Amino acid sequence: MVEKSHGNYDLSFKYLAQAGRVYPLLKVVPFMQSILYLLLGDYARGWRLYESRFEQADGKSRKLDAAISEPLCVAQINNKRLLVYDEQGAGDIIMMLRYIPLLADICQVTVVAPLPIVPLIQAQNWPCAVTGRYDGKSADFDFAVPIMSLPRLFSATPANIPPSPYLRAPEPLRPKGGPLRVGLAWSGNPEQTENGLRSIS
Repeated sequence: MVEKSHGNYDLSFKYLAQAGRVYPLLKVVPFMQSILYLLLGDYARGWRLYESRFEQADGKSRKLDAAISEPLCVAQINNKRLLVYDEQGAGDIIMMLRYIPLLADICQVTVVAPLPIVPLIQAQNWPCAVTGRYDGKSADFDFAVPIMSLPRLFSATPANIPPSPYLRAPEPLRPKGGPLRVGLAWSGNPEQTENGLRSIS
């Protein structure tokens, strides 16, 4: 996506459309279109097409349990048992945690997260269950949703994204007096294909 990286969005759409016509089974086309739509502010179309990430060959996104239905809208999960599970990287998961309190207000939530992130979620004291491992008991849930699908579920736009701050550090990591201490991440996961575009180390 050279044109995207240079901000040539019209050309990006043109080339993607051409690729889709020539190679109709090329799964990356709708996914890259979703990124472009989100960049341009067409959030409804962008979040809808972003679901095509599950068809990508890199396998970064996966469905946890096909036996559990995925909700199509927030109204479906009212007073239901919802499983929210992790996908992609730690940074993506942490960004999407902002939706957990909203979910906990309307349904019974269980969050499956990587073990290193579990203490962070538990420190928020949100009314939800948190685990580092899914036990495969699909009958325990009415619906399941991958965490990166929560913006689609809530029809996210800049006007309605839950604001910051929405997280606090676990108690053992909080400074005991003194000046504010801030940690900076100099690099992302070196195995991420575009890590060189986002790291400063």
